[in-house]
Amino acid sequence: MALVSVAIGAGVAATHTQVNNLRTDIVTHVHDSDVSDIDHTDLLQAGTNTHSEIDTHIAASGGVHVGNAESSVLLSHDTQKAMRTGYGSVQVSGDPGWYTAALTFAKPFNSVPAVIIMQKISTLRMSSSITTCTAAGFTVSIYCKEYVEPLLKDPGERKIQFYWWAVGT
Repeated sequence: MALVSVAIGAGVAATHTQVNNLRTDIVTHVHDSDVSDIDHTDLLQAGTNTHSEIDTHIAASGGVHVGNAESSVLLSHDTQKAMRTGYGSVQVSGDPGWYTAALTFAKPFNSVPAVIIMQKISTLRMSSSITTCTAAGFTVSIYCKEYVEPLLKDPGERKIQFYWWAVGT
């Protein structure tokens, strides 16, 4: 898919259309090749943990892990207001109820930013909210109104993914 966002000059305020176009590019971004089949030991600076060690860590920590892939765009040189975007996930059992995960920004804001989230799966069976927000990160809660495992991309993983946008200084 061709990019719809365009570069804007330094110090130029982004319009709503430019921000929405950037959001569209981020949400619909795909790579030309499938990178899901690359063994982590073939990567540069892959770390020292084995697959078994990583699996043990995830199992021992209750399974709540939030991805923090993050990008940033400076919206105003005068105010130093920036928009950061990223994605995360909330581990769920599939059963009805509340599920929560905390996300930490790669670099804290100077003040509490405005944050919005959007679930990757959009359905009336789930609703989401930001329950706390600080300059360092936020907590997202997702309520599953009924059994949702059939809606999950990979029911074995039991994760509800979401995108987030934060604007602040």
